[in-house]
Amino acid sequence: GDSGKHSGSTSTCPKCNTPQISTEAKSHKGQWVMHPDCHEFLKLDDHLKDNLRKEKEKRIKEVLSQMKFILDSDDQKDTYGKWSCCGKEEYGATGCS
Repeated sequence: GDSGKHSGSTSTCPKCNTPQISTEAKSHKGQWVMHPDCHEFLKLDDHLKDNLRKEKEKRIKEVLSQMKFILDSDDQKDTYGKWSCCGKEEYGATGCS
């Protein structure tokens, strides 16, 4: 059983939507009050939840692809392209020479 209390926090990466767990050891004195939408989602059949999660992942990838041209910063490390020498497509890729 889950008491509704926690000693860390979970959020998602704004770029790729993967869970990011905070290492802070602070706890809450109150109880977690789940949003009604979450209760409704959790009532769904497992196969339906799985299908919705897959669709969410697919749509997020589509949106990220469409928004790729909007760079996270003006830093060259946040641009995309490839190295002329080796063809690697990550700015921070290990050097080839």
